[in-house]
Amino acid sequence: MIKKFTITILPLLTFIFSANLLAANTGVIKGFVLEKSSGDPLIGANVYLDGTSLGSSTDQDGYFIIVQIPDGVYTLKAVYIGYKSDTEQIEVKAGKEITKNIELIPEALEGETIEVTVQAEGQKAAINQQLAANAIVNVVSSEQIQELPDANAAESIRRLPGVSIVRYGGEGSQVVIRGLAPKYNVITIDGVRMSSSNPNDRSTDLSMISSTMLDGIEISKSVTADQDADVFGGTVNFKMREAKGGENRKLGLRLLAQGGYNALDNAPNKYRNYKFVPSIEGRFFDDRFGVFIEANIERRNLSSNSFEANYDNRNNDKESYVTNSINLHYIPRDRQRINGALSLDYRLPIGKISLSNFASSSKTELEDRNEVMNIGSNSHIYNLNYSNSTLSMMYNSLRFEGNLPIFHTELKLSHNYSETDNPDDWNVNFYQVPANISQFLNEANIDPKNVADAVYTDAAATNLYTVSTYNNFSKERILSAALDLDFPLNFSKQVTSVIKFGGKFRTTDRSYSSEVYGTNATFISPSAQGASRMIIDHFNIPTNDPTKIPLSFFVDNNYDYGDILDGDFTMHNPMDFALAQELVQFCKDNVDEFAEVSGQEA
Repeated sequence: MIKKFTITILPLLTFIFSANLLAANTGVIKGFVLEKSSGDPLIGANVYLDGTSLGSSTDQDGYFIIVQIPDGVYTLKAVYIGYKSDTEQIEVKAGKEITKNIELIPEALEGETIEVTVQAEGQKAAINQQLAANAIVNVVSSEQIQELPDANAAESIRRLPGVSIVRYGGEGSQVVIRGLAPKYNVITIDGVRMSSSNPNDRSTDLSMISSTMLDGIEISKSVTADQDADVFGGTVNFKMREAKGGENRKLGLRLLAQGGYNALDNAPNKYRNYKFVPSIEGRFFDDRFGVFIEANIERRNLSSNSFEANYDNRNNDKESYVTNSINLHYIPRDRQRINGALSLDYRLPIGKISLSNFASSSKTELEDRNEVMNIGSNSHIYNLNYSNSTLSMMYNSLRFEGNLPIFHTELKLSHNYSETDNPDDWNVNFYQVPANISQFLNEANIDPKNVADAVYTDAAATNLYTVSTYNNFSKERILSAALDLDFPLNFSKQVTSVIKFGGKFRTTDRSYSSEVYGTNATFISPSAQGASRMIIDHFNIPTNDPTKIPLSFFVDNNYDYGDILDGDFTMHNPMDFALAQELVQFCKDNVDEFAEVSGQEA
């Protein structure tokens, strides 16, 4: 065991010793690449010594450093797409550091007449970052994020090639990379892995992240040694905003206000859409200390109509299909969200210390009223599902990045937490059979509208089937620490290399609890007659058959579905929400009595 460790560490010690000797006999050039008129850092600019392989690219602050430069006179060149290149002769001496700040000015390219959009300017930084990267990376710049009114971070990602998003109520929530489901992709903030918000897999709800808090988005589609090994699709990295520096930027205030309108004919509260984003940022002490604070307060009416159908191939005939069932949904949905970010950073002579914090909480209340027309069972099913869920996320990260005498060092300490709480979800289900749709069984290429037009809609002949309530809670907490080191090992002006190594420790605590209340038998079953009689007595329902509790008693005749899917379909017999909710509570309060009188186990 001892011999094995000695053999492993000796090459590393040799590299370090060699690098130390080279550093003592060579020079260093460092500095910033900035936009001349604004003083903004240019990210991803290439800075190199012409005629050699010695060079570097700028980081998020526009900082670059070129080390282990042999004695001599060189031509220092800075290149950035969309800007004029800058060249300057510099004499390098052993053991000396040269600080050189480079200011570039925009360049107008002459050529054929083309149409240029405002996004092109914002994408210059993204293009340069992609060119400077040593892996397959796509980048959305901060400028492009700010230019477009994206609802959240997921909406900003979808602009990249090979990326699509999963929508919930019309709002982007999860990312699909190269066709792989969200659970196969990794979401990080400043390189720190986010905790999962889904109790069933490791996917993260990106609608919780406001796009205005981001300084950029990177998607890496190739797995390298410095990434987690359990990435199948790709890694999405969100870069949190930091305070911008430059002249006349001691303190800045900003307020974004938006409103919206839901044009769905039957949507409640059509104007219940607003978004307020106040922010403050500034740099102090000669731009060394930066503060960025932002809040996001919003409410969105995500009401929707939807159509679903289940089809099968008919006798292996590619030209025909059979329809098994269709499902119509009317979903009034209201979402309220608040999130905030706090970023502090301090620039040291050798690097930077930054503290990033992010917290978000959303509450989504919905009623999913749906009708299922099942051709195989010749049945018509009415459902009313209610959900009032809360999703909360928190992220904290302390990071040091700097150039020590030998190593370029990056140290990260982070905490991530998320929880999803569905305390009182419930479902009421009514069932009608027969439903007058058996004639469509195994019929080829039928129009779903014909099924919807033919189905029976007699509320008096439709009976209570099941009542269920759900209490679900999931949480995940991730604590991690990572240390990455790299140093250059240049053998000559034309032969250069970088040695990288590091380690990460991560611990994850994940839990999920679920409670379901209901009876083991349906209310149309003879074994549930005792429970049915208790419901009949409580609501004074006029029926003599305990296996037939009619939907007609629970119908709200004043409820208007409006035009479903532009009037192509009609939904029937809307349940009275208050009566349905009272039925749910009564069943939950008496679940033990139901089991006793029906002879069933609760």
